[in-house]
Amino acid sequence: MAFHETFWVVTGTAAPVIALAAVVSLGEAFGQRLDSDDAGFDVVRRMVDVPDNDLLISQFHDFVKPAMAAGRWCVGLLVTNVAIQSALLALSLVSIDSQANAVPPRVADVAAVLGVAILAVVAGLLLMGRASLRSLQERVRFDSEDQAFAAGWPTVDDVSDGPGDPSAQPSQG
Repeated sequence: MAFHETFWVVTGTAAPVIALAAVVSLGEAFGQRLDSDDAGFDVVRRMVDVPDNDLLISQFHDFVKPAMAAGRWCVGLLVTNVAIQSALLALSLVSIDSQANAVPPRVADVAAVLGVAILAVVAGLLLMGRASLRSLQERVRFDSEDQAFAAGWPTVDDVSDGPGDPSAQPSQG
C-alpha cells in the first residue's frame, strides 16, 4: 500500500488523545476498586460480628464481588489501552520519519478503533460496578437499629473498634 503521510499524522494525533482518555479513566477505575474494597471489608467485618451471616455472605457475592472484579478488569484494560496507543504513536512517528509505512495501515486502524472500544467497555464496567455498590448501600440503609438487627446487621452497640473504642471501655459509674 502506498505511503500517506496524512494518515500517519492523524493516527499519531489520535493515539495520545485516546491514551489520555484512558489515563483519566484510570482514576475512576482505581476509585471504584477502593470503594469496592472498602465495601467488601465492611461486609466481611460484619460477617465476623454476626453469628448468622448467610444474608451477609449472599450480599457480598451479589454486590461487592462484581464491583471488585469490574474495578480489576477496568484497570487492566486501561493500562493495556495506554500501551497500545503508545505503540501506535511510536509507529506513526517512525512512519512519518522514514516516509514509509512501518506497519500496514490496517494495523493502525485496528489499534485506534480498539482503543476507543476499550474505553466504551470500561465505561460500561464502571457503571455496572457503581450500580452494584449503590444497590448494596440501598440494602443496608435502615430507618432504625431495630430494622438493622432484624436484617442481621450489627447495630452500633454491637460493634466496637477495639481497646481504643470508648464504647468498649467499662463504665466508671
